Order: sequence, then structure tokens, then C-alpha cells
Amino acid sequence: MTASSSASPLIRAGLTAAAFALAGMGAGAVFRSLSSGQTEKGAAAARSAGESPLGKPGRAPAGIAAKIDAFLRAGTPAQQLAAALRLAEHGTAEEIRALLDEAYRFPAHSAGTLASLALLQRWLALEPEAAAEYCRIHMGDYLPKVIASWSAADPEKAEKFLLALPPGETRTDGWVALCQATAARDPDSAWALLRRMPGNPYREFSFSLRGVVGQLVAADPEGAMKRMADMPASVLRATRNAVSQELMKTDPARAWEWISQQPNPAELMREALPAGLATDPARALDWFAAASPALREKAMNDLGYNGNVSIGNFPALATALAQNQSLPADERSRLAKRLLSISSWRSPLEATALLPLLPGSQVAESTGDLLRNWRNRDQAAADAWVDGLPEGPVALAARAERTAMENAAPEPDRDTFAGYKDSLRKGFSYGDANERVAALTVEQVKEIYADPEFRPNYQSRELISQLAEHNPTAGAAWLETQELDDKSGPQAANFSAKWA
Repeated sequence: MTASSSASPLIRAGLTAAAFALAGMGAGAVFRSLSSGQTEKGAAAARSAGESPLGKPGRAPAGIAAKIDAFLRAGTPAQQLAAALRLAEHGTAEEIRALLDEAYRFPAHSAGTLASLALLQRWLALEPEAAAEYCRIHMGDYLPKVIASWSAADPEKAEKFLLALPPGETRTDGWVALCQATAARDPDSAWALLRRMPGNPYREFSFSLRGVVGQLVAADPEGAMKRMADMPASVLRATRNAVSQELMKTDPARAWEWISQQPNPAELMREALPAGLATDPARALDWFAAASPALREKAMNDLGYNGNVSIGNFPALATALAQNQSLPADERSRLAKRLLSISSWRSPLEATALLPLLPGSQVAESTGDLLRNWRNRDQAAADAWVDGLPEGPVALAARAERTAMENAAPEPDRDTFAGYKDSLRKGFSYGDANERVAALTVEQVKEIYADPEFRPNYQSRELISQLAEHNPTAGAAWLETQELDDKSGPQAANFSAKWA
């Protein structure tokens, strides 16, 4: 079938909307309209009708079409990955462009992405300015990678190209990629690029610079501090944040002193709090208590979002929290509960040191949450902890939760479809989620979405995105059975954009 003839109005509307949206945002309109499973049927029928698979008149020369057909028929995704590299091994700039014009036919998995990047890389070696401009217009998501590759051969021209772009996300993301590529081989030049970074009137972009600035600061924190005198505002903000966190990891006492001397100590202390709790919890809590209530609230909410909270010594943190007399009791409890909820997934045994700090009304709930997550992943270790607890509120809550779990109706085997559907309903995710999505049939997708307990917002959006990436055949077939309305319309656009 072609998209113009027999596809449902929903799919056509979703593809069209996604195409315009992606092109408008500079994210590229490289549509892979057929999954590898659909290629032999749909593409062959379209070609025999003199059309491309999207229903447009075929434009590719015969030689180009033959190359792409050979790529698509390479076999398994692993074989297509090898074929993707061969696709760009030779060819003139004109041939490369013609191949990229047909990129919507590439398979909707990593082989398609690799083919596009390999072709761009080949074109970049032949005509860098033309390749970068084509990428900016048609394949915007790939532009940072193209800029990074170009900068290795000719950083001055890559910078000149970015400076000619209008202010906005595309130029900012490209400049960050240029800085990151340069930082790996020449830190001094990377700092110079950061100082020359053009402004973006549409956003304050210090957050975008965290990666490259953090990389540079970690390599030379002393040098970074000396460079701060002539930095633009966004770069300066990102550098201060990175320095405060790096110092907190290596020299907490010096970190607090340096932070207190900066013009924005409140923000820096909030950023450095996770590292401070890991290295010097008593000092970190003293600062936390001295901050304003609004800043304490912000810092507590930011825990787990402004960087991973990796606390190696929970007993020391628990002791510091218990002994701290500056924080109100309710805030000590809230902080303990927040840290417990963040850390119980990664370090449940160590995080249990925080349970005695909770008020009696919260012990049962927090103990139950921790034990449920722990037993689902390592029942033997969780049960050993419960059996070794001394008598008290934590032991009572843990035993009650374990008994409730043991008496509950058995959950479906997670290796079955029923178990997978149950995990979706409960919001669980497993490491083999992509393989599970790839194995779904159309009927199973229909059954999942027909379940009234399946959450209609985040969960459904997440699944439709996974289908677009790992099982577009089943996703498209299901969407074609839906009527276009307020719920299915966004799903169709999301599916199309992810599939693109």
C-alpha cells in the first residue's frame, strides 16, 4: 500500500503533521515510511506504480535506487548495519545527496541511522559546507554530529558555518558539539570557543553547557577558576556550578569557602548539596539549615534532578542528620525521606540507615516501599535484612509488608505477555523492554490499549514511541484502526515523529 492511497486518514494526518513539525523545528524530515518488515510488500508495490513509498513521484536515478534496494534486502538488522557502511563507501557528492533524498526508505532501526550518518560523513569529506547545510535543513537532529566531525578536519570553517546561522536552538546545539569535540583534543581552544559562543535570545543556555564545561573543569579545576574573569554570563554560570561540584568531591572545606566568596552562593550551594552530602554531610547540613526556607525547599526538591545523588556512607549521613539541631525536626524527616526514596533503588541496604529518622507515621509507608522494590529485584537479600532487624517500628513494618506480599495473589510471570502487560499497567520497566516491544503482535498492542487500567497519558505515549522505534509494523497497524480524536491524534504525531 502507499501512504497516499490506502493508508488511513489517521496515519496520513500523523505523517504530514510530523513532517511539517519536524521541518519547522529543524529536527529533520527524514521519514522512514516503511519498517524493514513492510519494505518488500509496500515498497515493491509503490515502485511498480512509479511512486516512492510515500506516494511521491520517484526521483532517484536507477543506480541509486538499486543501491538502496540492495541495502534494504541485506537481511537482518546486523547485516544491514554492515550494508549501511558499504552504502557510503564510494560515491560522488551528487550520488550521496541522491541517496539521502531517499533516506525515508531506510529501516526504522539503528541501521537506518548509521546509513544516514555514514552518508553525511562521506559527503562531509567531499563538500563540507553543502553537507552541513543539507543536514541543517533536512536532518537537523544529526547536525551536532556533523559539526563535531567537521571540526576535526577544519574547525575554523565549522565555526564560520555556525556563526552564519540565525540565533536559536540549532546554532546553540551545534556550538556545544563544536566545543565538546574540541575539548577532547585542545582544552585551551575549547575554552576560547566558549568565550566566543554567540548568544541565544530564546533561552539561557548554561544547562546545555554542563557536559562540556564539566569535562573541562574536571580535567583542570584550578585553570577553570582562573579563566572565569572574561566569560560570557551563561558560560560563567555553568563554570561556577561545575567548579563548586568538582571541589566538593575533592576538597569539601575549600569548596564551602570558595562558594561563599562567589556572587551567587545560594545557587552554587544548592548545586553542590548532593556532592556535599556525600563527602561532608555535617557541613552540608549546617549550610542547608542556614539557607532561607525557600532555598531549602528548592534544594530538597532538586535532589536527584541536578545530578545523581551518590552517597557512599549512609550511616555517616544518618548520624549527621540525627545530630543536627539547626534544622527543624520536620525538615530533617522530609530530607531523610527524600534521600531514602532517591537511593533505595540503587542502594537499598545502605539506604535503610535513614529509616529510623522518619516519624512513626511514615515508617510503615517508607519501609513498605523500600522492601517491595528490593524484594522484586533481590528477594533473598531483602528477606535476610528483614530477618536480622532488631525489634522496633522498622521491623514490625518490614515483616507486615513481607507477609502482605507473600499472601498477595501471584503476579503473572514477567516472561509472558500477561506479565508484560501487568508491568505496563503498574509502570514497571525492565532491561529487555525493547525486545519485548519488538515481539508484540498487532493483536497484543490492541489488547494493551483496550485495557482500562492502562494509563492513558505517559505510559501510552511511552509505548507508542517504543513501537515507532522497535516495532513500527505493529504500531502503524494499530494506529490505522483508530479514529482521529484528541487522544489518538497526538499519538499518531508522536509515532510518526519518532519513526521519522
